[in-house]
Amino acid sequence: MKPLFVVVEGGEGVGKTTFVKELACLLASHSPETIPVLTREPGGCAEAEKIREYLLSEEHPRLSEAVLFAKARKVHSRKVITPALNSDSLVLCDRYILSNLVYQGLLYDKESTELVEKLNSSPQIPRPDLTILLTCDAAECRKRMVESHRKMNAYDNRSLEIQSEINHCFDKAFSSDEFDEFIGEKLILDTGEMTAKEASQKAFEYILEKIEE
Repeated sequence: MKPLFVVVEGGEGVGKTTFVKELACLLASHSPETIPVLTREPGGCAEAEKIREYLLSEEHPRLSEAVLFAKARKVHSRKVITPALNSDSLVLCDRYILSNLVYQGLLYDKESTELVEKLNSSPQIPRPDLTILLTCDAAECRKRMVESHRKMNAYDNRSLEIQSEINHCFDKAFSSDEFDEFIGEKLILDTGEMTAKEASQKAFEYILEKIEE
């Protein structure tokens, strides 16, 4: 099998964690070749997880965030993603460059967005073959987070207005071809209209089609 790099994106409370687990199980049960290397950002390796802990502890200046996300990604790419792809594995990553572009770039201004693009311009940072964007109404996402009693981090605690704008930024990036270099092929799934199991099944079928191309 050729290597395949799949990224899952979306705002807070959209259901990424459950979706990724469901999708990983489907892929793993299909064939030994499709057992995914499951990872996340920020994080994915010891050094990057330390940066993650710092970033999620409280809000930081967006310039500092952008630089730290890029630093974590370089280590994560070198130690996890690139070796897996070089071994012809399927990599499934919870968040990647698009989240960086949205949270530290598009949410603010053009200059911030251009900075994030520059920080991620290195050819040593792998580009996704497919990005799956999970969408859901921000109010519904907030309701889910409260009902789940999950431990809220600095990003979860942002206002409903900001969460709505984050969702809009994801939609904007996906509807344009401006950031396709950092996205690859696009698949949008509305987790407000379907369960995590239904959404993961659709993604699974889409990925199998790509593998068989």
